[in-house]
Amino acid sequence: MRRRTTLGDRNLVGENIIRIRAEKKMSQGELLSQIQLMGIDNQAKLSRIEGKRIAITDRDLIAIAKCLGVTLDELCKQDNDTNEC
Repeated sequence: MRRRTTLGDRNLVGENIIRIRAEKKMSQGELLSQIQLMGIDNQAKLSRIEGKRIAITDRDLIAIAKCLGVTLDELCKQDNDTNEC
């Protein structure tokens, strides 16, 4: 099976999920086991969200943020975000 090395462009949070998981030393499987009870039903969906190949629903976004122990703001933060309006 060929592994994709480039990310898609269907969501803004995929890279942040990967980064936060790495900071917490959490595998994709560990995150998946926590969020399965909250609405994300399989590893392929989580993988596609992280790869930015599918759009993420609000329910999935909330479940992932809760399981990672971060706010929605942190999960959605982009590199060019500033605190200025």
